[in-house]
Amino acid sequence: MNRKSLYLILFCWIMTAMPMHAQQPFLRYYNLSSGFPHAQVWDIVQDANGILWFATTGGLVRYDGIEYTVYTKDEGLPGNTIRNLSLDSSGIIWLGTDEGLVRFDGKNFTTITITDNGESLAVWQLIKDRTGRTWITTDRGIYLQDTAQYHHIKISHLPESVSFRTAFVDSYGHIWFAGSRGIAWKYFNGTTYTDSFFVIPRSPSAFPSYVSEMAQDGRGRLLFATDNGLGVTDINAMLDQKSLDVRAFTRLYDSRNGLRSSKIKSVCAANDASVWIGTELGFAKFTNGNFENILADENVSSNSCVSIFSDREGIIWVGTDGGGVIKLPFHNIRNFTVKDGLAFNVVNAITGDGKGTIFIGSDRGVNRWDGKKMHLITPNNPLANTIWSLHVDRKGVLWIGSEQHIYTYEQGQLTDRTDIFTKTGGPIVDIEEDLTGQLWFGTLSGLIRWDGLSATVINKDSGLAGNAVWSVFADSQNTIWAGIDGGLSRIEQLPNHTMHITNWTNRDGLIDNTVNVVRRDPSGIVWIGTDAGISRFDGSHFINYKPKSLGFGDNVVPVLAWDFMHNELWVGCKGFGRMRVDAGMQVTKMLNRNRGLPIDESTTNNAFFIDEKHQIWIGTFGGVTCYDEKSAPMNMPAPHVLIQRIRSDDSVFVLPDFTPHLTDKSWTIETNTVTFEFVAPSFLDEKDNWYQYRLEGFDQTWSEWTRKSEVRYTNLGPGTYTLHVRARNAEYVLSSDEARATLHIPRPFWMNPVIMLIFAGIALYGAYGTYRIRVAFKLRSMRDRTQRLESMVNQRTSEIERQKNELEGLLDQLKRTQSQLVQSEKMSALGQLVAGVAHEINNPTSVLTGNVAYVGDYIKVLRQLIAKYESLLPASREIASYKEALDYEFVISDLDNLLSAIQHASDRIRLIVKDLRNFSRLDEADLNQVDIHECIETTLKLFYNQYRHILRIEGQYEATKAVYCYANQINQVLLNLFINAAQAIEQRFRGKKTIEGVIRIHTANTENGIQVKIRDNGAGIPPSIRSKIFDPFFTTKPVGQGTGLGLSISYSIIEKHNGSISVDSREGEFTEMTFSLPLQPKTLPS
Repeated sequence: MNRKSLYLILFCWIMTAMPMHAQQPFLRYYNLSSGFPHAQVWDIVQDANGILWFATTGGLVRYDGIEYTVYTKDEGLPGNTIRNLSLDSSGIIWLGTDEGLVRFDGKNFTTITITDNGESLAVWQLIKDRTGRTWITTDRGIYLQDTAQYHHIKISHLPESVSFRTAFVDSYGHIWFAGSRGIAWKYFNGTTYTDSFFVIPRSPSAFPSYVSEMAQDGRGRLLFATDNGLGVTDINAMLDQKSLDVRAFTRLYDSRNGLRSSKIKSVCAANDASVWIGTELGFAKFTNGNFENILADENVSSNSCVSIFSDREGIIWVGTDGGGVIKLPFHNIRNFTVKDGLAFNVVNAITGDGKGTIFIGSDRGVNRWDGKKMHLITPNNPLANTIWSLHVDRKGVLWIGSEQHIYTYEQGQLTDRTDIFTKTGGPIVDIEEDLTGQLWFGTLSGLIRWDGLSATVINKDSGLAGNAVWSVFADSQNTIWAGIDGGLSRIEQLPNHTMHITNWTNRDGLIDNTVNVVRRDPSGIVWIGTDAGISRFDGSHFINYKPKSLGFGDNVVPVLAWDFMHNELWVGCKGFGRMRVDAGMQVTKMLNRNRGLPIDESTTNNAFFIDEKHQIWIGTFGGVTCYDEKSAPMNMPAPHVLIQRIRSDDSVFVLPDFTPHLTDKSWTIETNTVTFEFVAPSFLDEKDNWYQYRLEGFDQTWSEWTRKSEVRYTNLGPGTYTLHVRARNAEYVLSSDEARATLHIPRPFWMNPVIMLIFAGIALYGAYGTYRIRVAFKLRSMRDRTQRLESMVNQRTSEIERQKNELEGLLDQLKRTQSQLVQSEKMSALGQLVAGVAHEINNPTSVLTGNVAYVGDYIKVLRQLIAKYESLLPASREIASYKEALDYEFVISDLDNLLSAIQHASDRIRLIVKDLRNFSRLDEADLNQVDIHECIETTLKLFYNQYRHILRIEGQYEATKAVYCYANQINQVLLNLFINAAQAIEQRFRGKKTIEGVIRIHTANTENGIQVKIRDNGAGIPPSIRSKIFDPFFTTKPVGQGTGLGLSISYSIIEKHNGSISVDSREGEFTEMTFSLPLQPKTLPS
């Protein structure tokens, strides 16, 4: 057998049977780069405010979720190596160090030295028993406090200098000490302790060997971390049987029972009754006699777990001997990758059989998870191509849709269903079963319906919104919903295998036409996930949501699933969230890269599955995640919120950890700028704690929720202010209480009423004296100035009179010039009209001229005929023949037509003259109520004929109000705008074979009048001259082709009517002129 074959066999064996403990939980790591002074962490505790404290070889570390504070010898510690931490009922932290016992009240360290024959001892732990006595364990025995002194306690059957590492008081009150030589304990009868100790000597090969730590689980069992394994003592049974033989009621668990290592370093009992132990080779969860072993990432330098702690939120913290701290925030999340037996980490489809078996489809085949092991479906892996979809039908048969095949898997047998796949010719991206047992396959070339005998193809030609079908869903009414690259399709199944298809797209309100997933909730609402967000469809209306605004990483939604246990909707995009849809799309649970997932981007709509145990299975680009919903904490504790510092320009107030934060104490600052820093010690995801605040005395309402943990206020006036802060954690649990801090900004000394009164008196007295002096001086100077001013006034009066006469002359001249310019512009406009009128009159004139000639000829013929009649009256047959030769009947009939044409031409001439008179309306000198549409139509009749070969007119008349105006002036405005539009069209299409000009006219009512918009598709107006087009004499036309007054005069006419005119243009595309007129001008235009 060659080496390659050997590797293949070994690989298949490993991948088909991966043990349960290989699956990886979600871990977070804290080390030197995070803020720790040293990577050895010997103990962990949490104070009443939720702040974590770590005992390290580099000092004491305080961590509140935002910042690390490190205490070392520089802050008062006797040494930097901290072995143990204990909290008493008053919140004092007691530190066991190599230099003795240290008391820390949040501000100061006090060292208590324990000596033996003059030599200071290393202290491990401090503990208080039920009678209030304080005990400490040292490297040379047990000491008991007597007043201010600690006395060594001798224990029979043990040497005097025995190292006791740990101490513990159980739920009955018995006190236990353990260390290098075994266990010693005192019995508590409810009132007092026995005088002597009960001793369990060390047993190197059995229980107990060296004991590192003790704890008690939720069942009351005592837990001993020893060098030989985990000792579990049923103390309830022991006491019930009135026995003191601890060994008889203790079971020792070691590597033979599933532990990775028998050398136990630490133990703790979590809030959920689980037991956690730290070993020399990782840590483990102990439940019902079984161990789930967990190893840190290979990049962590040490897996020796010397301390383990469960905080108030149930988070497991593990201190290592050189690898920093490991955090397990979620006990109920497990991740599977290729290391755990997956065929590939890109998972596209997940389903289950309802009996505990989960099927996982990836880019390399299908895995089967039986609850303990991960298997490939077949050893030789014929499914080694991309799996898109999985479905277990009502008969228990697994259907597999891949890039190149459809398979069925039943009783270990794999069958290639080429009878169906040949109908598709492409990837099977989704599989669904309807109420009648028919299977529906979504493919990139359409939807396939399989009734067990034959396949029916339904695609765009059949009425679907498109061919690429990404999602298929059969609802409780047996209606099929299809998510398509092109919109949403609904297929209603009718008798005789017929169907009715209805489509919706973004034109109907759908948020986007690329539909990745469709689901329907129990109330009948259809939820649609697209590349641009989520649409909610009630059968008639769409409501759209952007997931990014709801807390997700982006808006591409490939996953939607209904959670029947919570009656909420799961949404998968960048992050997976469960949402209350009856509360405005409120997120109630979020899973992402910071909360359990290896990668927070989902793959397809099939990569999400809720099994019969309500375990959530999520496939991503980094493997598959199992989230055990039922084992999640039901009563998550509310986070505390603390105000830590108050900063001003001249001072900093630090609020100690060990004092209540709901206090009426106030601080005084001397400036009007202040910064508050606050924190909510919740460690599920420290970066996802949110805060809301309100400064009483300044803010009227609460702020918006924010992740920022500080707020700065400026320009605060004198007074008293109280900051209120509340928080919520990553699980959306709101803090039970508010944190409050009150500060006082005093008035400046000069704002004291007495001081202000004195200053006011001094100021008034000084002002009065100054006033008297200034009055006397001014009286003298005013007399002199009066005389000078009189002469100056006389001189200026004459000069002003002269300038007034000059200005009046200039004003008269300007008015005359303006009238001339207006008349010039009118003449220019009339010139344009004359061209159109001449053309219009020319056509009917030609008709008249041509037809008159024919009339003359016809009359001549008639005369000849009549003459012939007169000469040949007796010969009637000859007359009849002559009439036929002359086509007499045609002449008579055509004569009538010619006369009708002449009449029509005459009428047209009369109408043209009438239109010209309506346009000019020179005889209307009064303000009249006018229909703007009549003005538009009149002007168009005279304007359009000249330009009908290059443009067309499109009108949308919606104005219904009549306005008071001078019609001839408004006609002039309209003509100017039409001519400018036509010339712009000529300019844009100059040199082109065809000109496709369009002038669009739109009228509409406004609140106080009407609005007219005239839009052309001409050359547009460059932005650089757009502001100048209403200036007098400004023109872009060549010299001699325009006066530059057309728009200026139009602007003046509209302005005098109390209206407005504006322009919107895009160079090379369009120009739109808009003017508005009131129903009646406030002042009459002249």
